[in-house]
Amino acid sequence: MSKIFKSSRIVLDDKAFVLSSTHEQKELNHKAEELAVVEHFDAQAAANQLIEDARLEANEILEEADRHYEERMTAAQASGDAIISDAYDQAKGIMEQAKADGYQDGFNRGVEDSQEIAKQIVDEALSIKSEWNEIRKKVHKEAESEMITLVIEALEKVFDYKVETDQSIIETLIRQGIERISKSHTITIRVSNEDYNHALSIRPMILATSDKIEEMELKRDPSLPSGSCLIDTDSGSIDSSLSIQLDQIKKIFEDLLKGE
Repeated sequence: MSKIFKSSRIVLDDKAFVLSSTHEQKELNHKAEELAVVEHFDAQAAANQLIEDARLEANEILEEADRHYEERMTAAQASGDAIISDAYDQAKGIMEQAKADGYQDGFNRGVEDSQEIAKQIVDEALSIKSEWNEIRKKVHKEAESEMITLVIEALEKVFDYKVETDQSIIETLIRQGIERISKSHTITIRVSNEDYNHALSIRPMILATSDKIEEMELKRDPSLPSGSCLIDTDSGSIDSSLSIQLDQIKKIFEDLLKGE
């Protein structure tokens, strides 16, 4: 291998191969002596030989340097590869461990977060359920109250219709009133103007079929609405009017609401 160097010093890595100027001087002196000894030889041939010897020595030095360089490069490459491989293995191990730890930590955090979210959802559901129960109770209460009002209004209409279309209703009211009294010698029954004539027509039949009274007096009472029946006895008065019965029905429904 032929190379040209302008420096007497060749540096490879941390070692240096030096072509010392002193060494060079000694060699030249030696060659000069040889030239002096062989002056009789052809000077040109001797010079050529010196040049060739120098070239060969330089090549040997360069080849040695190349071998050292290649050895060091190979060793460095191998060492570098080993270091890189070891570092990769360590990094891989660290990454896998971190991944495993991270997965476990992430899993644990995920479980904790899921539990917290689940608790929040359950608490919110319970809160909504509680609110809904309160709303439902309130709605039911209002619905029941409204329903009862509607029922009572319907009953009132039914009663009014019954009083207006069925004259026998006054007979039923009178008999119900008489059933509630103790045995009495004489009673006075007050009815409305609308019901008076019919009450008067059934008076004999009521006296004949009742064992609690011996005498019954009928009176008109302009202040009473149709369907009213007030019975005065020696011991007090009894109101068997249809409106009283309707009030009793209202009271029953109101008590049901209060009891809930």
